[in-house]
Amino acid sequence: MSVSVAQLLPPLYPPLAKQVRVTGNALLTLVVRADGNIESATVVSGHPLLKQAALDSAQHSQFACEACDKEPRSFQMTYSFQLGPAVYCAESSVSPKTDEQQEFYPRVTQSQNHVVIYDRPIGTCDVATTIEKKVFHKVPVPVEVWPGRLTRRSTLTDPS
Repeated sequence: MSVSVAQLLPPLYPPLAKQVRVTGNALLTLVVRADGNIESATVVSGHPLLKQAALDSAQHSQFACEACDKEPRSFQMTYSFQLGPAVYCAESSVSPKTDEQQEFYPRVTQSQNHVVIYDRPIGTCDVATTIEKKVFHKVPVPVEVWPGRLTRRSTLTDPS
């Protein structure tokens, strides 16, 4: 007798978890009926920001219970939440990768009782704002400290 995932509802990476860059595993114990529906689902371990997404996915997925009698069967499932590299506004001007190298997010892979969710963290930037770099030059300016005596002092001037 074995339980397997027949149809997985792809989990969503929680937005707050992406924003604060939380990664990790959520381990669930599921009790599956002979018809493949979930009787109960319990989170055994995992980060608080990831638990509910894993639980929602499992509760709305369909399972196959091969050679199961009428008694429900316990089944453990692991959801791994992973983040790829963040993209910031300054990096958007970099030439995009070729089609072979392009990574698409979010994406979900599933192998037996292990589901992996890959997403991209939220990059912080304000696209409405551009940063200008101003260059200032030191220019010696004569300053009269005492009448009849000149000393030099450097000041910053804007070259534009």
